[in-house]
Amino acid sequence: RWEMLEGHKGKINLLEVTADSSMAISIAQDNDLVIWDLKAKVPSASSVRLEGHEDRIVTLDVYSPPVGARNHVPTSAFTASADGTARSWNLDRAKSGVESRVFQGHRGAVRSVAVSGDGQWAITGGDDRSARVWDWQSLPLAGDEEAEVGSASLVARGHTDGVVAIGVDEFGRRMLTGSTDGTAKISDLRNPTRLKSVKIRELHEDRVRAVAFGGPWGASGDDSGRLVIWNILVDRPTGLSLAGHTGEIGAVAFSPDLTRMVSVSTDRTARVWRITQEDPENDVVVLPHADEVTQMAISGDGRWLLTGTLTSAVLWQLEGPMTEPTQRFSEHEDDLTAVGLGPKGRWAATGSADRNVALYDLSKKPPTVVKLRKHEDTVRVISFGPRGRWLATGSDDKTIRLWDLESEYPGEGSLALTGHQGWINDLRWSPDGRWLVSASNDVTIRLWDISRLPGELEQMIEEAIVLQANDKVIKQIGLISNDDLGLSHIVSASYDGTARLWPLRADDLVPLGCTYAGRTLTRGEWKKYIRGDYDPACGV
Repeated sequence: RWEMLEGHKGKINLLEVTADSSMAISIAQDNDLVIWDLKAKVPSASSVRLEGHEDRIVTLDVYSPPVGARNHVPTSAFTASADGTARSWNLDRAKSGVESRVFQGHRGAVRSVAVSGDGQWAITGGDDRSARVWDWQSLPLAGDEEAEVGSASLVARGHTDGVVAIGVDEFGRRMLTGSTDGTAKISDLRNPTRLKSVKIRELHEDRVRAVAFGGPWGASGDDSGRLVIWNILVDRPTGLSLAGHTGEIGAVAFSPDLTRMVSVSTDRTARVWRITQEDPENDVVVLPHADEVTQMAISGDGRWLLTGTLTSAVLWQLEGPMTEPTQRFSEHEDDLTAVGLGPKGRWAATGSADRNVALYDLSKKPPTVVKLRKHEDTVRVISFGPRGRWLATGSDDKTIRLWDLESEYPGEGSLALTGHQGWINDLRWSPDGRWLVSASNDVTIRLWDISRLPGELEQMIEEAIVLQANDKVIKQIGLISNDDLGLSHIVSASYDGTARLWPLRADDLVPLGCTYAGRTLTRGEWKKYIRGDYDPACGV
C-alpha cells in the first residue's frame, strides 16, 4: 500500500529513509525537519516536527548502526545548514523528545556532512575551506545552557574554496573531501591527533561523470568535456589534461594491453587515445556518430570497440585504421540502454528499454543476431563472463539473468538470479569467472557463486553473500583481485558521492567481526559472513 505524507508547507528538498525502513526524514522549503513513523497506521498523524537551524538546511545524512553493533550508537539524522552549524538528531528518541547536538566552529555555511561506518566520527565541510571531524556523541545537548560549546576533534585545511563533498570509508579509516577548487584530498582518520592528507591535483572545472582505472593509470572525464589521465602510483598524483571533447564525457575505459584509452561524449564522438605516446593529444582517432554517444565496451582480447547511442550500436576494429565502422546494429524498438562485448571477441550484445537483449555472433559474416526475451523491464547492464560461457544481464525488473553461450540455442533458456528488491545498477565478474557481483537500487551488493551452476541454482541463490550499504544506493562497483588468492575486495560508488571498500578475505573480515561483536563469532555468524572452515579464534 502507499500513504500520502502531508505536513510540509513547501517543496520537499531532502528525503532519507532509515536502513530498517521504519522512519523517513524530510526537509522542505519551510526549513523544518519532519520525522515520519512509517510503521504507524497513519504516518502523517504521528509525525514529529523539529526546529533548530536559523537558515536553509543544505544537506541531510542518516546513520543506522550495523546489525549486532555493540558500540550503542543511536540511529541519527545529521543536517548541515547555511547558518554555519550542523546538527545531530537522535531518531531512537523520536517519540519521547528528540535530542539534538550542535556542531559549532565553521565560519560560513556548512555544505556537507557524513558519518564514519562505525558511527564514531561525523565530518563536516563548509565555505570556510575546511573539513572538521567531530567525536559528536561527546558534544553537549542543545539547550544545555551550563555546558561549554563543543569543538571539532580535528580540522583539515588546505582547500582554497568550499568543501562540497565528503566521503568516509566503511570502517572510518579514511576521509575523502571534494571541493569547488577542483581538488580532492584523502585524509587518514586513524590518528586523530595528526591528520595526514594526500592532495590529488585536480584539473577539472565541472562535475566528473566518468572514471576508470587501468594498471598505473587513472582517468576522469567531466561535464565540460575535459578528460584527465593521471598516474596513481606516485605519492602525489598529477594529471595530464586532454583537450578535444566539447560535450559531457559519459564513459572512459582502457584497452586490455593499456596502450589505448577510449572516451565517449555527448558531442557525438568517441575518441581513441594512444596513451603510450608522450602527448596523447597528438595521436588520437576521432570516431563520429549521428547522435550523442552514451556508452561503450571493449572486448577482452582488445580487438573490438562497441559504442552506443540511444538509437544504435556501432562496432569498430581497434587494431585497424578505424576510418569506417565495421558494423552498425539497430535491432531494438526502444532506446538503447546497454552494450557489451565478450572476452574473446566473438560475441556482442545490446540491451534496450524494449526489455530485450540482442546477441550478435561476430564470427559470422555478416554477424547473426538472436533475441533474448525473458526480462520484464528495461535492460540496464550487460556483462560477459571472462571464460566465455555466461552472459549476465541486469534489469529494472529486479532480476539478473544468465544466458549459456555454449548452448546451441542461447535464447531459448536462461537462469534467473532473484533476491534483489530494486533494479540492477551494475554487474562485474571476478577474473576467474567464479563470482558474479551485482549492485542494486535496494542498497545491497550480492556475490553469486557461479561455479555451482547450473545444478545448484536454488541453493546458490539462497546462499548468496549480501553486503548491506545502509541507506546509500550503489551506482557502480569495481573488483580488486590478487593473482594468487582471487577476489579480495569490492569497491563501491554511491549516488551520494561516497565510495566504500569492502574486504572479502577471512584475514580481513574476522578481526572486523570480532571488533564489532566484542566476542568470538558463532558458527552461524561465520557461515553467514565469513564462509569456509570455522575458526573461532579472534586473535585477541
